[in-house]
Amino acid sequence: MALGNYMFGNISLEIAMSNIVAANIVQGMGMGFLFAPLTTLATATLRNEQMGNASGLFNLVRSVVGGIGISATTSFIIRSAQRQQVFLVARLTPCDAAYQQRMARMKAALSPVTGAPQADSPAYAAVYGLLLQQAHLAAYVECLAPAGPRGAAGAARIGWHETVAGTWRDQGAVRVSSFRIRDAA
Repeated sequence: MALGNYMFGNISLEIAMSNIVAANIVQGMGMGFLFAPLTTLATATLRNEQMGNASGLFNLVRSVVGGIGISATTSFIIRSAQRQQVFLVARLTPCDAAYQQRMARMKAALSPVTGAPQADSPAYAAVYGLLLQQAHLAAYVECLAPAGPRGAAGAARIGWHETVAGTWRDQGAVRVSSFRIRDAA
């Protein structure tokens, strides 16, 4: 399971579907190798008359703890996506030459469809959509990478948030689709 999380923790916007499928297969196999022995271990020393109650209790605890884990992870991803969005928006400025070039290309591409005067809104919406995609991807990486070996080693050393968010942010530029927006700071 840690290898699957590690694979998910190394994704970027240039990811292919095969990368996601491979990580899901590895993670699914890890769950199979974890839960089957865990169930056997939990019920191995019980008498036959206790087996039904123990199995039911084990499944109840597993479901409740799984639900708590899913809700905590979802909350963490949502909060992290908002934090990443704030970080990226601060670096997406109309004064940047790359931003101006990208907006001009998007407006030119949208003008035949919407008309030149109305191309501004869809172009801004498209750039914002790209920004949201990147913010959500960064949030997933921030959430999943600490569960893998790289994140565990870094968390023990300097704190998990600096390890994951720092690697995403310290690249010197913010990726938005096929162009870079230089970090002003």
